Amino acid sequence: MVGLLSCAVVAQHIDVSPWVGEVRSDIVATVWSGQSKPVAGIMVTVRTPAGADVEVGPTGPDGTVRYQPQVAGAHQFRVHPAGRDEAWVTPFEVRPERSRWLWALVCVPLGAALAWLNLRRLRRDVAAS
Repeated sequence: MVGLLSCAVVAQHIDVSPWVGEVRSDIVATVWSGQSKPVAGIMVTVRTPAGADVEVGPTGPDGTVRYQPQVAGAHQFRVHPAGRDEAWVTPFEVRPERSRWLWALVCVPLGAALAWLNLRRLRRDVAAS
């Protein structure tokens, strides 16, 4: 019962945006107090999928801290509030970096072809009227 209650309370103290990030993209964590106010100056660590703890640094005046993951997998933001033994933990997922070159190679020529067809149609309509 105590574990369930603490899990319900703990999940409300760290907000992660986005929940699913990509490697080398910014993940923003906001630490909130019990009164729903951002907490400044509290140290935040991240547990990587390998189990290593990485210190991200203290939160800013707005209660946020930024982290750029280097590996894909399940990560955890961890905060150890002053005067407490347990840590506030919020998990988040990091996916591998996606290559967008294929989309660029397909979409750019397709867009150019559609623009050319529309210009031909426009010229034909102008000449007919």
